Amino acid sequence: MKKTIPPDTKTMTTQVITDNMLGSFLNFMPNPDDIVSGTVESYQTYRQMMTDPRIKSLINKKKTSSLVFPAGFTQGDCPDNVFNFIKNIPLFDNLYRKEKRMLSALNYGFSVSEIVWGLPAENNGKWIPENIITRKPERFYFGSDWKLYYTSLGTRKLLDQPYKFLQMQHDPDDENPYGTSELRSVYWPWMFKKAGYEFWLQATEKFSVKSIIALFEMEGDDEKIQSRANSIAQMLMGLESGSAAAAGNVKDLKEIGMAGSLADFNTLVDACDVQISYGLTGQSIATSKTDGGSLALGEVQADMLYEDCKGIALEVQSAVQKLIDWTVYLNFGAGIVSPQYRFNIKNLASFEQLMKALALGFPVSKQWIYDNYGMEPPKDTSDTFVANSGNAETGLSLSDPYNNKKKVPSRKMIKFSV
Repeated sequence: MKKTIPPDTKTMTTQVITDNMLGSFLNFMPNPDDIVSGTVESYQTYRQMMTDPRIKSLINKKKTSSLVFPAGFTQGDCPDNVFNFIKNIPLFDNLYRKEKRMLSALNYGFSVSEIVWGLPAENNGKWIPENIITRKPERFYFGSDWKLYYTSLGTRKLLDQPYKFLQMQHDPDDENPYGTSELRSVYWPWMFKKAGYEFWLQATEKFSVKSIIALFEMEGDDEKIQSRANSIAQMLMGLESGSAAAAGNVKDLKEIGMAGSLADFNTLVDACDVQISYGLTGQSIATSKTDGGSLALGEVQADMLYEDCKGIALEVQSAVQKLIDWTVYLNFGAGIVSPQYRFNIKNLASFEQLMKALALGFPVSKQWIYDNYGMEPPKDTSDTFVANSGNAETGLSLSDPYNNKKKVPSRKMIKFSV
């Protein structure tokens, strides 16, 4: 039987990770990412990438799309008192913000979240998780045995406190506990786009206003020629609109300005943005300006993003489940079955398919419709609206005769049991 470690009250109810200056050390498994090498400075690369509007919007889209699935607890073989205890913990009532911060693993490859527990003496002797704090990744390193360490003021410490730290690795492999950053695949498009911006800015600063160069002939030593060139330059700089000037021995005047147009720069930015869209979402039709595309292709690409987000939701689900298992063990002991935290990642029928099923007389749960299509159940019969154009055979009408626009299904966080 696995040896159990009793909880330490001081460690469990306080923050272990502080905001002291961080040191670095090299005696641990280095981060194999060729962009981020595990130092404090190198993580700034990914933070700079997140200042790009395209990258930030797509990463946020991927996070929110991964957390939009209905989520809740299934009881299974969990005792009723344990199930009700977990459901009534305030932290579990709305995990969206905490889960989204844990998804910084998409940015950096992994995330580490510290759990702060309430004092049992203040909660009828129960261990209640009160907060989940996701820490900066540069605080942490992994050993060759995948054990987690952190550094503070140049010292290193093994984080072996039980029930204290949740780890989330995004797309790890068997030899890489650091996971894989989503930003890694778009580093070069971002860098090329960034270099294009810098080049255009420098060119604009230098040549947006045309300059004049004077070609003249003169005999004499270098000092005399330089003096003459300076006087011509001063004269040209003093010219104003509508004024006139004459300069001896000047043969010709030339203008120096920018070549090309803003359209050339836009082509560069658009090309980089398309590659960024492919790298982060697996598609470009819905997130980039394209020259063509079809509805069928758009649906295929949307399905690719949907499947990717389902995998990310399962990663979050696994991390939250670990916290639930800790809570059950600390309060009810070993051998008690925990409630299962689940994202409902099954494909929902479209609203049109739902209406056809109702019209054909298929039995459908009203509560399921309300939960999965963003609709509020009526408070009572006086609060109920049924359109006259509804199908009487179904006993339920969700159409609005005054608005023929399609209703887009929406999803929300719910708690469900089976």
